[in-house]
Amino acid sequence: MPEISRFFGIIITMLKDIIAVQPKENYQLHIRFEDDVEGVIDISKIVKFTGVFAPLQDKEYFATVCVNPEYGTIQWQP
Repeated sequence: MPEISRFFGIIITMLKDIIAVQPKENYQLHIRFEDDVEGVIDISKIVKFTGVFAPLQDKEYFATVCVNPEYGTIQWQP
């Protein structure tokens, strides 16, 4: 469960950084978070491959996913 902090009466949910990602078949990614929680997510179920996401339709490009350690998220190079 994400950590929750209170700042001037505002509840802030602290997200966990992604520390590892491995591309799988059919637009799925195996992701591991800093607290060692891990699992597989099907990106095609949550992202429409249009606009800025259109390049992800190319499965070879999709497989180049990597972790951006500065931001704790995943990315694809332009």
